[in-house]
Amino acid sequence: MAPTGHFKRLTGEEMKERLAEIKAAQSEPLREKVRRAKALIAAIAERGPMAVMFSGGRDSTAVALLAREHKPTLLYCNTGLSTPAALERIYRMARALRLNLIEAHPAYPAFEMWQKLGHYPIGPKRGHTYLKQQTMIKSSPVQCCYHLKEKPAKKLIRDEGYASILWGNRAADSDRRKLGIADHGILQPPSNRWPCWSVQPIAYFTDQDIAEILRRQPGEWTERGEDGCAVCCTDLGRPDSQLARALEEHPYLFHVAIRAGLGREILKAQGKPHTDADVTKALREDPSRFLWIPKIGKDHRDEGTISQPLETKGGKP
Repeated sequence: MAPTGHFKRLTGEEMKERLAEIKAAQSEPLREKVRRAKALIAAIAERGPMAVMFSGGRDSTAVALLAREHKPTLLYCNTGLSTPAALERIYRMARALRLNLIEAHPAYPAFEMWQKLGHYPIGPKRGHTYLKQQTMIKSSPVQCCYHLKEKPAKKLIRDEGYASILWGNRAADSDRRKLGIADHGILQPPSNRWPCWSVQPIAYFTDQDIAEILRRQPGEWTERGEDGCAVCCTDLGRPDSQLARALEEHPYLFHVAIRAGLGREILKAQGKPHTDADVTKALREDPSRFLWIPKIGKDHRDEGTISQPLETKGGKP
């Protein structure tokens, strides 16, 4: 969300102050957070047409609810890697919100982009470079998101002439989100990266705040939200990783993605033979082999600590 180009980095003391401000804002009563969020949304709505980056998840749904009176458009980045259930939820939520939904589609399918450009979504966004340097895999989850989501979304925003876009990012999501909010604030003007105002109205809301906002609404607003890209591998090694859930719940999609080069790069990262025949053999004998990668990061990239394979109930399609 940072504007493209050079900008002044916060000093340690400045960052410490910003983080303290975020913590204080998070501790405010929910009614005050809602009041501030609605005031921010109302002010930005005066600049022209508004869109909400919508995924059907809890955070983007909360943003849509707070902005609903201004009739924003819901903008969904359809990467082609969502499950049918996730897509149906998105359409159903848009109908329940009574807001218009538009979709941004990448220039070409995800599997084709992986094979052409090598931007496989393997490893954490903030640590995949070290993994790639040590294992020589083709991986760039940041670029994967750029080609499948950011680039088509920006084109649609320009084509439709939106003046602002609302995001569901929260400091409570992760340290990465918290530091980003501390660095750049919750309101950023148009830049080379995003051609409109970018607003994060629920940046200081806690998990409990979001749950309370959704609980107050009639209907099933509190059920489990979207899965994002069902075969994303940025969280491999966790028992509830995206790929583990895909193997369990959507084995056909899992097998197609693995055969599209994802399996080859995962086996390569593990130091295993990784020809097409090796991928086919692993899929046949034990698909859970693809659910872990070496843990290589900035602080221990020479050690190559390996996470253990996970047991799953998933099988072949």
